[in-house]
Amino acid sequence: MIIYSKLDMLIPIFVHFVIECEDIPHLFWSCRGTLNFWSDVQSTVFKKQVNLTLKDIILGILELENHVFNFVILHGKQYIFNARTSKQPLDITAFKRILKDIYSLEKTYCHKE
Repeated sequence: MIIYSKLDMLIPIFVHFVIECEDIPHLFWSCRGTLNFWSDVQSTVFKKQVNLTLKDIILGILELENHVFNFVILHGKQYIFNARTSKQPLDITAFKRILKDIYSLEKTYCHKE
């Protein structure tokens, strides 16, 4: 996306990170940093109980009754998006800390009802 100045000069001002196009599969799966992130999630969070695929990341794991995996995937995608838009590297330690905080909040909320 290019925005021109008020004087309609031909010098474009690039907005945010829109310099190159990025699609959903690349953002959440095939980017090298994202692949490393999901590999770390599989080994440290899922303890290799699940072998994630692109379909699992986009749609969730439909075959499982355990919603914890989908909870982690959903928050993983949010973490990836937030990191990418703020130009921060993906960090599994930071993500696990975020998951712990969200879990604590959810647990507290559920026990109040």
